[in-house]
Amino acid sequence: MQDIIAKLLIPFIIQFVTRLLTEENMKKWGDRLFDLIEDAINDSETALDDNLLPLIAHMRKVLDIPDNDV
Repeated sequence: MQDIIAKLLIPFIIQFVTRLLTEENMKKWGDRLFDLIEDAINDSETALDDNLLPLIAHMRKVLDIPDNDV
């Protein structure tokens, strides 16, 4: 059974994930993930998590994931 997994399933999974990890998908889904985090921070009642917004902005810049909401 392990031989079947090693020879068939693992290469299939690697190929599937590799096809998903396109630059376009990374930008699209990365923007959505960052938007979700930013919205959660903005909606929270505490100010402590607001300190994370500059970090997220920096991560957007480094990863070249623009904020398409702006």
